[in-house]
Amino acid sequence: MDVWLIYLWSLIGPFGLVLILRLLPLGILLEEVFKGMLVIWLVKSDRRATVLAALGIGLAYGFSELVLYGLNYWPTGAFVAGLGRLLLTVPMHGLTTMLWWLGAKNGKFWLGAAAALALHLAFNLVV
Repeated sequence: MDVWLIYLWSLIGPFGLVLILRLLPLGILLEEVFKGMLVIWLVKSDRRATVLAALGIGLAYGFSELVLYGLNYWPTGAFVAGLGRLLLTVPMHGLTTMLWWLGAKNGKFWLGAAAALALHLAFNLVV
């Protein structure tokens, strides 16, 4: 049952975080800490959870974020921005969540966190 709650939180997360991000300019850090907490919850609640479960959490988070930001630019007809977000940002969130999972499963949580933060920062700088 916890796994379904984790996926639900990954879908709700961006909507809650956007309120906090209006007050604090810590976007990457808050997003990654939120996904990291979901991965910790996953690992603790289901010892058999695979890296694909973590990928699913990240993809759900990324898709939810796509919808959230899409509400701003779809009405203006900027569908190309949504397509770019779908093809680039959603998979990036899946990959960073997998890095969190790899760190948590190997007992090097800090390494997974650092890798996820570094990848997200690099992605934002490039894109």
